[in-house]
Amino acid sequence: MSPRDLSQIDLQSILIQEGDLPEGYSGGAILDQESWTDLTLPEPAKAASQRILRDRAFAGVVNASLYADVRSARNAYSRVLSVFEKDCKEDPCWSSLETLSDVGERCALRCVCHMELPKDICDTVFVTDTAFVFIRLVCHKNSGCFISYAKRLDLRIRDLLT
Repeated sequence: MSPRDLSQIDLQSILIQEGDLPEGYSGGAILDQESWTDLTLPEPAKAASQRILRDRAFAGVVNASLYADVRSARNAYSRVLSVFEKDCKEDPCWSSLETLSDVGERCALRCVCHMELPKDICDTVFVTDTAFVFIRLVCHKNSGCFISYAKRLDLRIRDLLT
């Protein structure tokens, strides 16, 4: 990506679009940035979050952050990935960590899979160029819908940054 004023990029318009989410899910409130982690991450040049709703109730969030350089975006990814790895080792409710080769330059997915819960909680993080994305979705035992959304968002971010 060539240097540019990242403040001019409209992140909010690409977060959730028609057809991105499974039936019954919709985009909720758009925020400049929602605090979704206790981690100290590099300060982005621009960030936006949108809540994900199911039947008007909170069902997840997508957060996209743009950084001035690739190193900062990868640093944010690495910090969150280390927490994912730790959680998957220490908490039996988290499934093993998966890497996805067809989302972003680097992508990881983890899900809470508990037999007694009717729903999964799936988290993914990915980095594309100077963008870092975190998505959490509470879904009905099907992370496939979640992955297809991440793929579409990745393509939109790539288009936005070129």
